[in-house]
Amino acid sequence: MASGYSQEWSKSGTLKAYIRFYYSTSFNASANTSTVTITPQFKTSANWGNDYRFYSYGVDGAGIYVNGSRVYTFGNNYGSGNYLSCGSAHNGWTSLNYSTSFTIRHDADGSASFTVGFLGSVREMMEGHIASPVGGTVSTAITIRENAASAIASCSSAVSTGGSFSLTMSRAASTNYHIAVFKRDSATLYTSGRFDTALSFTVPRSWFTNYPSLSSLSLTVSVQTYTGGGAAVGSPAEKPLTVTADAGMKPSVSSGWVSLAAYNASTAAENISGYVKGYSKAKATFSPSKISLANSPGATIASYSVTCQGVTDQTSPYLTPVLNSASVTVTCRVTDSRGRSASQDLSLRLPLRKRRNGIGKRNVY
Repeated sequence: MASGYSQEWSKSGTLKAYIRFYYSTSFNASANTSTVTITPQFKTSANWGNDYRFYSYGVDGAGIYVNGSRVYTFGNNYGSGNYLSCGSAHNGWTSLNYSTSFTIRHDADGSASFTVGFLGSVREMMEGHIASPVGGTVSTAITIRENAASAIASCSSAVSTGGSFSLTMSRAASTNYHIAVFKRDSATLYTSGRFDTALSFTVPRSWFTNYPSLSSLSLTVSVQTYTGGGAAVGSPAEKPLTVTADAGMKPSVSSGWVSLAAYNASTAAENISGYVKGYSKAKATFSPSKISLANSPGATIASYSVTCQGVTDQTSPYLTPVLNSASVTVTCRVTDSRGRSASQDLSLRLPLRKRRNGIGKRNVY
């Protein structure tokens, strides 16, 4: 609730007349509006009588104005029709026999503004003194402030999944509460419960479920203020937030997820089941059932690969180059749709034995 006075207008004539408005407001929290009631007030510079009449007296556009629009029109007769009156006014401000109400809506910061206006002439009936014209159609803007949408006092700007997000609000009324919505473009990832001034929670990996190829999400945190009765106040306050997939969001593997076998096809050693140095390659066989993406919601297996002797093969049947050493390491890797991977190094070391097998005297492993 607010009250006060508009600017004053004055006019010197056979008397000096002063006009202003008294206003009072009533706030409707559920609608975020205020009802404003205004009453014109009058005083004079001296005691000229106790019966003052307000009318047009030929003043073009004479009347009472709200926000630039005329809401009461003065007539040109001080004894009948549209005229206003008051009694003695030389001892201070005296209210005229008129008031009107109107509604204004508050902005997100709780402010609302309006203007008032009074334009006409005044006659004292006993002495016949006249002041004309008095007033103006638009006053200096009057701004009132009631309940306001809360401002974001602090907000995490970047966080990884598994990390803590925190938000604090600066609220205008202790009865207000807030609800935060986390969005990526038009998609809502999370809506908080109602909170007073602070919100904190652990960011889940599930926010990435619908984004199998992304390891970072650019979000908007939108916080709406509500009155204790549940009415929205103003517009939401917003802040940007970047959420990054934590390092543990990647494939995991269990024993037996990959195996190696000698690959001698189309070589002089094709009839030999073991490894033959200088002839054999190693072939990797992957077992998807032993690869888990539980730690990386939404992701899919994108590729497999083997790396040996500085060469990588990412296409089936996943072969190493020809093995030119008696001891080699083969790195087997599975990569998900976010580019995250799990790998295992497998060593090939077999006892040396010599045999004649139609391809000359070779080391066979």
